[in-house]
Amino acid sequence: MFRLACEGGVPAACNNLGNLYEEGRGVKADAKHARALYERACNEKSAHGCNSLAAMHDAGKHLKADPKKAFSLYDKACGLGHAQACHAVGMAYANGRGVDPDKSRAMEYWEKACSAGVDAACASLGVNLMLGLDDIPVDIERGRKLLSDACRANHAPACKDLAGFHLSGQLPWSDPKKGVILLRNACTLGYAEGCNDLGVAYAQGTGTKLDLVEAAKSFERACDLGSMNGCSNLGVAALEGEGVRRDAKRAAKLFAKACKAGHEQSCELRDELDAGTP
Repeated sequence: MFRLACEGGVPAACNNLGNLYEEGRGVKADAKHARALYERACNEKSAHGCNSLAAMHDAGKHLKADPKKAFSLYDKACGLGHAQACHAVGMAYANGRGVDPDKSRAMEYWEKACSAGVDAACASLGVNLMLGLDDIPVDIERGRKLLSDACRANHAPACKDLAGFHLSGQLPWSDPKKGVILLRNACTLGYAEGCNDLGVAYAQGTGTKLDLVEAAKSFERACDLGSMNGCSNLGVAALEGEGVRRDAKRAAKLFAKACKAGHEQSCELRDELDAGTP
């Protein structure tokens, strides 16, 4: 049906058909054909088609990564009304990926995406309004509301970021106990770094009682979810026997895993362990 609609001049159907070919759902996976369908959809002004093609170029999925091309396509998709693409443009401006960094422009695109209901964009706005970096005017109350609303909408990174403000004790309303609750929410939602930060809170006794067993459990969940910080922290726990059985071999494997993924501290810990230094 998507093929018939695409051939009949419905650009969004070409994008949907491309999705099926890219993912191999109902047809044999064919990334080249998927890309051609996305290009056709985008050329015919399908916002979803431009966004799908941008994602390919951005992640280097099925082709060589091209941040500049991805930025251009995300910007086109945003102009065609794709709210998630507007958030992606904001992230590109914030990180200088495919375009010169410009935090003010990032905020403009996040405002647009947030207004369209993209929780990640609202969270990015909230953090930057609270930090006020790069000449962004500080607005603590609006920033907190944006983060709180995004967290209530189950956007786990917003819960983690809001928790950080509570745990840091930097603001008059900071409450470490609330911070731990927010980190539990983020971890329950499957956010790896939320689990890692929860482990740190347990290990340090910040906002909760010191509990090395719970810390190790949180680090393990974080590692399983893909946090190399979590793998490294679990490795330290295994090396020291804190909350888990002392196991130098397990620690070495965890450090090696995190090091391979680019976690520099784990590389140093692995090298120290190999050298027999404490």
